[in-house]
Amino acid sequence: LLGREAFALLQDAGVCAGFVGAVADIMKCESPGIAGQRAAVPAEVGLLELALVVEKWLGDHAGDLHKAGAPLVARALAERWPCSQ
Repeated sequence: LLGREAFALLQDAGVCAGFVGAVADIMKCESPGIAGQRAAVPAEVGLLELALVVEKWLGDHAGDLHKAGAPLVARALAERWPCSQ
């Protein structure tokens, strides 16, 4: 799945929520993460907010949409909710 495909998935709420939610679950600070990215997404953050964060990030980084989707989603979440060092 490329970034542009992940961006297109944002038009399908169910697929988007599943994809972004799965990436967020894999990225917990105590995990290995995705492509070296980990995130401290607060428990109260829902799938809609996750999707909106990713949608904005992908729109702001349109030049990266040819890259693999999961690492881009991971980067968006890690930048929004970085793990404390």
